[in-house]
Amino acid sequence: MRFTHLYLNTPCLEFIGRQKEVSDLVGEKLHSEFVREILETLPLEETYFKSLVPVKHPKEHYILLIDTAKIHPDKIALQLEESLQKSYHYHRARLLEQLQAVEVLVSSKIPEILSLYKTNSGKKWGDLKHDILATQPIEKELLIQLKQACLINR
Repeated sequence: MRFTHLYLNTPCLEFIGRQKEVSDLVGEKLHSEFVREILETLPLEETYFKSLVPVKHPKEHYILLIDTAKIHPDKIALQLEESLQKSYHYHRARLLEQLQAVEVLVSSKIPEILSLYKTNSGKKWGDLKHDILATQPIEKELLIQLKQACLINR
C-alpha cells in the first residue's frame, strides 16, 4: 500500500499487488512497475485516474486512459511514447512495426464508463479495480464507448 494523493484533506492509498502485472501483445512485455514509474514522470499532477490498456484494433497498440489533463493529449502521448521506448522489447516492437504509437484518451467519464461496462459484464462493484496497466486487451465495444466520450468532451 502507498500514499498517492490527498482528496479534501483525506489521504488516498493505492494497493500494490504482490506480483508484477505484465502486458504482452506482441512480445513487448510491459511491467506494471515500469508503467507506474513512467506515468509518475508525466505532467499529470491533477489526474487521478490513469490506466494504460492494450488494444488490438485496428492494429496492436496501447492507450492511456485518463480522467483529466492540463496539456493536450497528443503532447502527453509523445512523452509517454518516448518513455515507453526505454523498454528494449517495446522499442523493438515499434521498430518492427508490430505496435503502433501509444494514444491518450481524456474524459472525466472514463472511470464511470469502465465501471458500468464491467458491472454489466457480470462483475460485482466490490470486485472492480482499475489497474495502472491492464494485462488483457480492451474489448472493441468498450473502446468505442470510451472514444465517443472523449469526442463529446472536446
